[in-house]
Amino acid sequence: MEVKRLRKQIPPGTARKLWVQSGGRCQYRGCNSPLWQDELMSKDMNKAYISHIIAASPKGPRGHEEKSIVLELAYDNLMLLCDECHNRIDEADQEYHTVEMLTAMKQEHETRINIVTGIMEAERSLVVSYLARIGGFYPSLKKNVAFQTIIPGRFPYRGYFIEGGTRNSPIVDHEHIYWETETIALERWFSNDVLPHLDGGSCNHLSVFALAPQPLLIKLGALLSELRPVDIYQYFRSPGDSWQWQQDSSDLSIQFVSPENLDGHPVLKIELSAPVHDSRVTSVFDGTDLSIYTLRIAEPRRDFIKSKYHLEELKRAFRSAYDQINSNHPAEKTIHVFPVMPNAAAVEFGRVRMPKADKGLLIYDQSNKQNSFIKTLTIS
Repeated sequence: MEVKRLRKQIPPGTARKLWVQSGGRCQYRGCNSPLWQDELMSKDMNKAYISHIIAASPKGPRGHEEKSIVLELAYDNLMLLCDECHNRIDEADQEYHTVEMLTAMKQEHETRINIVTGIMEAERSLVVSYLARIGGFYPSLKKNVAFQTIIPGRFPYRGYFIEGGTRNSPIVDHEHIYWETETIALERWFSNDVLPHLDGGSCNHLSVFALAPQPLLIKLGALLSELRPVDIYQYFRSPGDSWQWQQDSSDLSIQFVSPENLDGHPVLKIELSAPVHDSRVTSVFDGTDLSIYTLRIAEPRRDFIKSKYHLEELKRAFRSAYDQINSNHPAEKTIHVFPVMPNAAAVEFGRVRMPKADKGLLIYDQSNKQNSFIKTLTIS
């Protein structure tokens, strides 16, 4: 006659530690479901399962003749799971879920909870997303992606995710009215939806995810200004459609080329993502005398910017360009800007401009419809 061994009860202290270390959420990778409430009825409910990685019985899921007995009450052998994930690892897909896989899930989840709960209150940041259609490309950004990107350095202020931009506007960017309406919409959104969270003093930091036509990004940067701390994020199509800055401290070798003729209207070409031949600029002005400045890297390309270090390097170059043009053209009131650069750089270019000290900007954008640069908006 077979004698069945009674399963030992998990000690209260071990169960409590598991709840705390998991943040009360399911530890299965990608689930993260809160286990303390009935989400449908919005009522408190303990719906957690304390599951064994190596089964308490040698005949159970991932059981072992010796380890099952030794590790039955061991904290490192226990996971906090929701009903669905508990069923998945022990019943529906038992063979797929190895000891190594579940141990990694537990460790990853507990590490993440430890990082998030260790962020100081002063590191709160208002997460802001500004997205607008770029030609036929409709950018998108999910709230959880933005939040995960700023952690562990920052944590989202009150869980707010302030979204702006008109991704589905029926007006397209080769129409002059597009730039009028989008500029007004951007200014009002920033004033009504962003500033109120900052002016009260409860949060003094912004995390900005912006992807839109470059003139609008420069305008957004001007609204942000350098009067408050801001982290600007770059969109990377590869690897992995990400907004996460990489670790790269390589030198960009930024060049700033001044014209021989300083008597014309100042023009600034920003050749970072692609080169801009002077003829594309002069064709817009019909013979007007110009002083064409160029800020560029040795080999302009879309994927050159990798890290916050690179953005800081660009920031210094932008500031120096403003200063030199101001010095060379004291009587001029406007710089004509032809930007071809990544989204984060465009925001930073607008942000480093000092409204009282620097000239106004008239920003141009390439119109594929008209096959030329067109005037878009001004920043005064």
